[in-house]
Amino acid sequence: MQEKNKALAPGLGTFLKLVRFENSLFAGFSVLLSDAEIEPIILFFAAITFIVGLAFEIMIDIADVPGDRRFRVRTVAVCRSGSSAAKLSTALYAGIMLLDPLPFFVNMNPRLYRDWIFLALALVPVLSYLFLCRVLLRTSPQKKSFTLEERPLRSCS
Repeated sequence: MQEKNKALAPGLGTFLKLVRFENSLFAGFSVLLSDAEIEPIILFFAAITFIVGLAFEIMIDIADVPGDRRFRVRTVAVCRSGSSAAKLSTALYAGIMLLDPLPFFVNMNPRLYRDWIFLALALVPVLSYLFLCRVLLRTSPQKKSFTLEERPLRSCS
C-alpha cells in the first residue's frame, strides 16, 4: 500500500515535511519581525540554513545510492559519484564555516558585532562541520560509512 501511494504522489512526503518545516520556521521568524522590513541578519541566517540543509541532503544521499538507482532518483551521488558528492558537501560546509562567525566581524547587527558570547556559540557548529568534513573526505563512499552497523543488544542483568 505504501509503494502504491509513492507511485501516485511522488514527492508528497517531501512536500509535507517542507510545509511542516516552513510553519515552524515562520513561527520562529515571526518573533523576530517587529515591522514590515526584514532585517538583513534574518536573511543571512536563512541563507545559512538553506546551505546547511543542502549540504546535509547531498551528504545523506551518498549512503542511499543503491536505493536511488533502483527508483531512478537523480542525486549528485548517483549522477556523478559518491566522492563528488562528498567533495561538494564539504565545499558547502566549508563555506558555512566561514560565514557562521561573520556577524562577529562585520557589523550586520549591533547585538552580534564583537559579542564574544555569540562568537563562542557560533564556533560550536563550525567545529562540528570541521569534524564532519574530515570524515567525509577521509572515508570512501564504498565503505558505506553512513549506514548503521548492526550490533547485538546486551542485557544489563
